[in-house]
Amino acid sequence: MWLLQALGVFSLIVFAAVSCDSPLTPTKSNPKDAEVTAIVEERRRKELETCLAKSADIVALAKKKITQKDYDGASNVLNDCIDDGRKDEIRTVYREARLLGATDRLTKIKNSDDRLALLKDIQFFSETFNPKIDKEIEGLQKRLDAKETAAVKTKKRKEGVVIGMSKQDVLDSSWGKPQRVNRDIYPNNRVKEQWAYSGGYLYFENDVLTSISTRQ
Repeated sequence: MWLLQALGVFSLIVFAAVSCDSPLTPTKSNPKDAEVTAIVEERRRKELETCLAKSADIVALAKKKITQKDYDGASNVLNDCIDDGRKDEIRTVYREARLLGATDRLTKIKNSDDRLALLKDIQFFSETFNPKIDKEIEGLQKRLDAKETAAVKTKKRKEGVVIGMSKQDVLDSSWGKPQRVNRDIYPNNRVKEQWAYSGGYLYFENDVLTSISTRQ
């Protein structure tokens, strides 16, 4: 009898512990997070109301800055109001400012990274598709991708090897191409290779580096 009672108590303890840790237990949201979210949303609502009430003045100021060729200034004036879908004119003038600004800076920029970003801006804010710009974007992107790939390879050439690398990773590393490769094939298509270098050996199984042996 005492054994059954003990088991019953133990079961209740386990049940209580499991219940406390149960993933079904609802988690309480942090009231401070909700308060901050409410404050941000209210602030944004007031900003949009201001945009709507003063939209004519805001647009007039932006247009004035555009005539003065202060395209960044015009964009900044409109920046807080472009999310307000009730005023299409704001979006139109903002797009004009961004397009003119990018076009103006493009004549002064030679750096490929900056030029690519400006061309993408022009293509995005322009009302018509320009195949010439699109072709230049494609060419610049390819050159930048090739430059980045070359930089990655150069970095890898300076690095050693670690367990888990693929054979291509090893070839791209400071170890490079081996002097000799010993290859054995086992049942179930298991392939083991030993790559011999002047400084040691690398061992692969199914194209994955599994062991490194360096000469002292």
